[in-house]
Amino acid sequence: MPPRRAGATTEAVAANIARLRATYKMSLKDLANDLAERGLSITPQSLFSLEKGGTAITVDQLTSVAAVFSVSPVSLLMPWTDDAWEPQVDLAGVPNEYPRVVHDWLVGDVPLEQPPMLEQQNPEVILAFRNRCRPPWMARAEKY
Repeated sequence: MPPRRAGATTEAVAANIARLRATYKMSLKDLANDLAERGLSITPQSLFSLEKGGTAITVDQLTSVAAVFSVSPVSLLMPWTDDAWEPQVDLAGVPNEYPRVVHDWLVGDVPLEQPPMLEQQNPEVILAFRNRCRPPWMARAEKY
C-alpha cells in the first residue's frame, strides 16, 4: 500500500470514490475506462493510489469522477455520514463541524461561522455569503 499523504478532504473524497465504486460494482479498470471516455487519462494504479490516500485528487479528476458516478462534486467532497448532526466531520482548513453545517457551506447556502440553529443565524451575513458564492445569473431577490 502506498504511504498516506492525504489530508482530511482527500480522505473524504477517497472514501466516497471507494463507496460509489462499490455501489456501482465497478472495478478500478472500469472507472479508468469511463474517465478516459470523458477525456481524463488515469491508470487503475493511480486510481488505487487515490482511493488509498497515497495521491491527492486534482480538481479535474474530481469533476470527472463525479460525472462518471452521476453525482455532484460536492458529494465527493462531503464526508459521508448517516446523520446530519453526528459525528462532527473534518475537512482541510475547516474546523470540525456538524455534517449539516459543512454541507450547507459546501453548497453555498450558509457560511461556516454561522450557528447551526436557524433562529440564531444572521440573515444579512447569509445573504452576503450567498451573493459571493453564486454567479450573477443565480442572484435573486430572496429573503432569508
